[in-house]
Amino acid sequence: MKRQLVRGEVVERYTLVDEEMTVVLAHYFFGTNADFIRLWKTKKFKYVNNYVLEVLSLMEKLRFVREIFPLHKSVIADIERLNNLRNGIAHSYFPENLRSAKPTWKGKDIFSVGGLKAFQEDMYAVHRALTSKRSRVGPKKSPSSSLAPSPLAPALTENNQS
Repeated sequence: MKRQLVRGEVVERYTLVDEEMTVVLAHYFFGTNADFIRLWKTKKFKYVNNYVLEVLSLMEKLRFVREIFPLHKSVIADIERLNNLRNGIAHSYFPENLRSAKPTWKGKDIFSVGGLKAFQEDMYAVHRALTSKRSRVGPKKSPSSSLAPSPLAPALTENNQS
């Protein structure tokens, strides 16, 4: 029973992060004041959603979001780690036996209390980072920008240099 609950938590968080990145991208294309209920009635939104946003994987959405907005390296790393963890748990009944995608979170067994707690804390930080992006739709700002610094530091202010 415990293993099923942990699996469910990992898959739910994965789905939530995927959906949050979809919303960030939709706001980028349609604006932050866009009403999704009204947008769903338009062909343009349906096409973008059905043929772009639904088709992109979590990692493809992450690459897209990174091109549009600065994300802290720790947030990027946690999303990549989430993707690997979810793949191991979702595609193997005994993920402990896999050579890659072991069921761990930053070195802790995800099926332990400490591992699950660390996972949940990090996923909350990812959630905060992605939901704050909804209010800042627009391209990355150059260091010489005259805009005031974002109040979202430190989770979002460091540009990814990869």
